[in-house]
Amino acid sequence: STSTCNDPLLTEAAACEVLGGITTKTFQSWRASGRGPRYLKLGNGPRAAVRYRMSELQRWLSSCERQSTAEHSAKAAA
Repeated sequence: STSTCNDPLLTEAAACEVLGGITTKTFQSWRASGRGPRYLKLGNGPRAAVRYRMSELQRWLSSCERQSTAEHSAKAAA
């Protein structure tokens, strides 16, 4: 469909590349703790496919933007 072409689903490895080449181990840790971007789980059980929408990766990256270290500290204290 057109919407899928405009917002592709990426594998974990491809998502790691989009996010600057972080390791899959770091990405899996973020996912397990709820700190990473939202994802899709396709199927059930240990063989379920995890996919990430490109738009969600971009949204998540935007949410990580900071102008100073003080900004991060203020948000953490709130």
